[in-house]
Amino acid sequence: MEMILALLFSAGLIWLALGGWRKVQGWTSPADRAPPFSARPMLNTSEFRLYRTLEGWRREHAPRLNLSAQVGYGSFLTSETDDWCAIASKHADFVFWGQDGYVQAIIELDGDGHYGNSRAEAAKVRERDRIKNAAALSANIPLIRIPQNSNAQDIHRTLAEVLVTTPQAPTRVRAPDDRVAHKKTGDLR
Repeated sequence: MEMILALLFSAGLIWLALGGWRKVQGWTSPADRAPPFSARPMLNTSEFRLYRTLEGWRREHAPRLNLSAQVGYGSFLTSETDDWCAIASKHADFVFWGQDGYVQAIIELDGDGHYGNSRAEAAKVRERDRIKNAAALSANIPLIRIPQNSNAQDIHRTLAEVLVTTPQAPTRVRAPDDRVAHKKTGDLR
């Protein structure tokens, strides 16, 4: 009798381990259901407009470079300290990178909605921008901030100065709190 109870008890444990109770309750794992995801554009309208401008310039003036969108800072920056955690989850709107795999310039679009709809949101964005500025400055990677309504001529002029002429000459962020960053379109006159 004890042997039968032990077998029944063991069989019950195996049934539970294999998910028998979930099946009785009608539970299914996410892997058994169609995921609740849908596709969306990778870039918003302003970002896509800027992408076309950047890509057109790249093809004509810097074909040796590659242009990528929505790149995580953690994929091209590293640090031996805990500071890496502050930057790893942030994304650059665009990066120009060379044939050696290293990022040559970071492009951030500061669009109309960049600073949010409240003082609290604006403060968070300013802190995020400060972290990005400091990380780029520390890694010696030019960071170009492009205001929403910049014209293509100013963007092209800034890209040429940073990426085509002497790479050691770009204007750099003066301090991590500098909102303007390395190059600001329109400041080249």
